[in-house]
Amino acid sequence: MAAPELIESISARVHEAWVEAKRGRGVESRLSQGGEQLMVPYEDLSEDAKELDRAPVRAVLAAVEAVGAVIVEPPAAAADDPRQAVWDRYPNDAREILRDAVATRCTGRKCQAPVWRGVTAAKGVPTVFDIKPNGEYSGTNHWRTCLDRDRFRR
Repeated sequence: MAAPELIESISARVHEAWVEAKRGRGVESRLSQGGEQLMVPYEDLSEDAKELDRAPVRAVLAAVEAVGAVIVEPPAAAADDPRQAVWDRYPNDAREILRDAVATRCTGRKCQAPVWRGVTAAKGVPTVFDIKPNGEYSGTNHWRTCLDRDRFRR
């Protein structure tokens, strides 16, 4: 069963998308059966009106769960990631960012961070580069952020 916060968050987005779609078709007003204006921000709706958005969200989430799929919490914002300072300082370790490169994981036992394979800008040496929590391929050499960095020391 999905957390109430998740249901509420998705319901608000569904409602805003519904309002936007209605306005896109020229509809400026829509009333509930009880006469409540529905084309207002989600937070301004009554609980009964919010339930009109929650019910289909619950149904979709139940269907997702029924087929064995899992919804995971979104990654932390990059600004919250301690590696962000390193990504900002060394964005050009890679010769070029190959967005079609296959994502893999760091082989360090302590790390396992998502990485992609490319070549360094400085010497053209094959290595791995970080993939940020939002899925963006960075140009930062992974050894700069690897949690198992000791394995690189000789």
